[in-house]
Amino acid sequence: MIPIILIVWVASHIYKWLNKNLPAILWAFFVPFFTLLIAAPLGLIVIGQIAMVIQDSLSKLVIAMIGLNAGIAGLFLGTFWSILVMFGLHWAIIPLFAIDIAQHGYDVINPLIFAGALASMGSVLGVFLRTKYPKERSIAIPAFISSFFGINEPSLYGVLIPRKKVMISSFLSAGIGGAIAGFSGSKLYAFGASGPLGLPCFINPKGIDFGFIGLCLSGIVAFLLALISSMFFGAKKDVKDIK
Repeated sequence: MIPIILIVWVASHIYKWLNKNLPAILWAFFVPFFTLLIAAPLGLIVIGQIAMVIQDSLSKLVIAMIGLNAGIAGLFLGTFWSILVMFGLHWAIIPLFAIDIAQHGYDVINPLIFAGALASMGSVLGVFLRTKYPKERSIAIPAFISSFFGINEPSLYGVLIPRKKVMISSFLSAGIGGAIAGFSGSKLYAFGASGPLGLPCFINPKGIDFGFIGLCLSGIVAFLLALISSMFFGAKKDVKDIK
């Protein structure tokens, strides 16, 4: 997503410059043509490479933070994970899950973002309970179900982004949950379902341990914090209400 955003931003400036400096008779064909002709190689050769540097730096930052303190890394990653998803930067981190499991038999990064789905569920449930508009309720219900299955985009774009206070409280709740998982030493041992249905993937093959208990606690805390916050802030949108 980051390369796309940067390329479109650069292309918009190229378009404006060409539109301003080319004769009006040439606008219909040559402005779009030259915009594409200039922006495409820039995107492939320059902008895409810059975006990869950003993504690689993010991966190294996450690894360094976990090496320093998993709890602090959980607070950071849990809070900002949804923002990374919005910009596509989360794909710089997701491959690390598989690398860790292949090398060590478990992954310590994925548990730090587990509480995000529970936080989204809590926020969406709070909005559903507070809003009085049927159309808003019709959005909240499928968003809640999607978050239960670990797919947070409907909650993020349909419910949270139009409500800044709810969105921020949801992100912070996810971060607190991530910190709990990090301090508990939670680990992912296998890949499976996302969201609450994926809990069995975090059970140690030797049996339930403190890490798994901490992970469950992280989800419960994130859900309750997000729900309570949403009950305070979730009645109105920051934009015009849909009736």
